[in-house]
Formats: sequence, C-alpha cells, structure tokens
Amino acid sequence: MHKIISIIIAAICCLTLLNGCGKKVSKNIRCEVEFITEPAGAEILTLSNKNIGTAPFKIKLRPNRYIVKVMKDKYRPVWRSFRVMPNAKKTVRIKLQPVTGALLIKSRPPGAKVAVNQQEMGLTPLVVPRLPLGQYTIATSKTGYAARETKTIVKNARPREIMISLDSNIGKILVKSTPSRARVYLNGDSRGYTPFKAELESGKYKLEIIKNGYAKLQDTVLVDRDKTINKNYLLNLLPCKVSVTSNPNGAAIFIDNKPYGNTPLRNLRLSAGKHSIRAEKCGFDPFSKEFYATPGKNIIVTMPLIGNTGGADVVINPPGTTVYFNGKRYCITKPSDTEGISEVIKFRNITAGKYLITAAHKLAVPHKKSITVTIRKGKVVRPKPILLWVPNAEMKLFKHPRILGILIREYEDKVYFSPEPGIKMEYKRSEIEYLKRLKKDEDGNIICK
Repeated sequence: MHKIISIIIAAICCLTLLNGCGKKVSKNIRCEVEFITEPAGAEILTLSNKNIGTAPFKIKLRPNRYIVKVMKDKYRPVWRSFRVMPNAKKTVRIKLQPVTGALLIKSRPPGAKVAVNQQEMGLTPLVVPRLPLGQYTIATSKTGYAARETKTIVKNARPREIMISLDSNIGKILVKSTPSRARVYLNGDSRGYTPFKAELESGKYKLEIIKNGYAKLQDTVLVDRDKTINKNYLLNLLPCKVSVTSNPNGAAIFIDNKPYGNTPLRNLRLSAGKHSIRAEKCGFDPFSKEFYATPGKNIIVTMPLIGNTGGADVVINPPGTTVYFNGKRYCITKPSDTEGISEVIKFRNITAGKYLITAAHKLAVPHKKSITVTIRKGKVVRPKPILLWVPNAEMKLFKHPRILGILIREYEDKVYFSPEPGIKMEYKRSEIEYLKRLKKDEDGNIICK
C-alpha cells in the first residue's frame, strides 16, 4: 500500500528530492523549517529515502512544496506534504500512531480466566486487540486446574494465536470425627458435617471442626493432586460452667455431697451429666434438687429456701417502755420520727410457737401489759399494738393539787387532758394554774420528779 502511495505521489510531483515542485525561486533564498514529532526521535526521509534528520530538528530549505516520510520503530509511517513560503519560518508537527497487534488466546479446557500483564481480560477463548508491540505475560487459571503463566511477544500487526493446555489440580480429602455430625470449615467457609468428603484444588487449607459442647479443633491439611488425604479426629468435651444463687443468699451449697461454699457461687466447672445439689442455711429448711450440666454451656441454678422460723412486728408505746420476750428483757422502745410514737420492734428468726410479750413502764398505769403472740413458720405476724398509759404532762388547777396525766390536745381557751386511763377531760384555761410537759432524758424517756 505504501509503495502504491509513493508511486502516485511521484507521478504528481516532478521532483523526488527536497528540491520540491512549483515555481522556481532564487537559489539564494532559504527559509527555516522545524520538524517536531510526537513522540520525538522519528526519522524524516525524502521520497528517495534520504534521511535529512531526526526530530526535533531545524533545517533551511528554499521556498517550495515538499513531501517527506516520517518513520519510527513500532509506529506507523506517515507521509506529510508542506509548503515553505519565502521569508517565513515553518513548523511541521507530526503525530505518530503506534503499531498494534492482537492475541487470540485459547485453552484446553476452555473457560479459563486470562490476565495479560496482571490485568484481567476475560475467559478463553479470548481476543485481546490493540496491543502495542512488545513482550507480554499471560496468566491463565481455572478451578480444578493448575494455574499457568506464558510469555509471548507481539512483533507486528498480525494477530498471534496462543493455545494453553491446563493440567488437573484436584486432590481428595476425607474428614471423620468422634462424635460425628461436627461442622467442617475450610479456610473459614462452612463446607458440611463429618464424615466429610470433598474434591479440592491442591494446596494448604485451614481446617476447623466445631460441635456444640466440644472444644473447637483446628488443623492445617495439605491436599496433593491426584491423592486422597484421610483425617480422623477425637473431639474433647467442654466442661460446664455452673453458677448457683439462693434466696436468700449465704446458703451452704453441696454438689454431689461435696461442699462448694456459700452462695452466690460463680463459674463452677463441672463435668457434663446429671448432678445433685443441696442448699442449707440456718433458719431455713434444706433444699435439694437435680440438674443436668450441658457441655460447654453456662448454667444458673437457683435454690429457693423456705424459712423454718417466723417473726413478729409489734408496736409498743410510749418510747422508753421496757419490753420482755418470754420473761427475758428484750429491749427498750425508742422514739420514731413521730413525737410520742415508738419505733416498731421486729422479732425475727423465732421458732414457730406461742410467745409472751410484756411491756412495762414505771409510770404506766397499770405498770405492765402482756400479750400472747403465735409465731408461724416462714411468716411475720403483726399483733395489735401494746399501748401503756404513761403521763407526759403535769397540770395544776387553782386550789387543787397537781395532776400527772396525758396531755391529749390543747387550744387557746381549753385543754383536753387524761388524768387516768380511759378518762378524757376538758379543762378551761381560766381554771388552770399551770400546765407543763414532763422532761425527757436523752433517750426520750419521761423524767418525773
């Protein structure tokens, strides 16, 4: 084709050298012409293949029309016509196009992945067009076959066919476990349960075997092509972690008749299977039961205790009253946040039965009172309050002796006063010489002088 173009151009132009064609001009006139190519380094040739320079360069030519051939290795040749005008500079710019080739890549079997110079291109059979001339590395891979790497050179624009034969890369693996039905993982992917059989590409694999209640097993296996690898594993039972609580806490715990301490207990390591457990605490009935320890599980065992004692909450007024329980001095009532009212006395951990509670005060009328309380197992009883009549005030009427009693309520013009148990009197302020509360000691007890 280039030869035909050369003949046509030669027929059109009378001159084949740089003398050009056109009107004759003075031989003394020369103009500067600069040749620039992209890329640089291209050779500039006349029609007669005379090399006049390697771009970029400058040359002085007579005014005329010229034709040049531009050539560079691995690039398509270019013909360029230009005209040089008198007394004018001329720049000739030429962009070259690289010569490209193509590869037709086939494989046995087909469907292999292809990467050319580490760039993925597709699956065989595959045409890779517009490749610049040069050396290329072709990598092919297919599941179940050994990967291959081939080097080739694209020398010209003519397509190059490459056939690649792939070799089988498959081995077999058989994995068994005791017990069976354990899940099998290869390189982190779940693949099934034991007994497990598979065909794998040759190579190294991370094997994991997992079953509930058993310690995870890890191994590295090497699969060889055309070989079968057999693996048989014994799985180890995990211990069971047991936590024990009781209501109330502080109960002594016995598992399989072995003492383990007082509740709460955390993370006791027990063998898998059935166990008996017993809780004991003073004031409560023993409690026993059985439980099953599942391998690898965290179990919480709760022991509810039922008290074998009872109690009583008794209100005894006023503060400062001495309390006796079955004839033994128990306590003295203390004032509560409410004036004149005692704190509730709490009797606890009392064996079921009947008990005598007595309240006594030296100023009380009568001096003491008693009640019988029935204590029931696991319960707290609340009998009627014990109220003693104890004077808290001193009052004197005109022309009468002083009176000790209980000041019930007082107003600006009258006073309600109890001079003796069961009697409530109203007195006018005009008939009262004086009225004063009795003094109390640090414990709130009334002081009467």
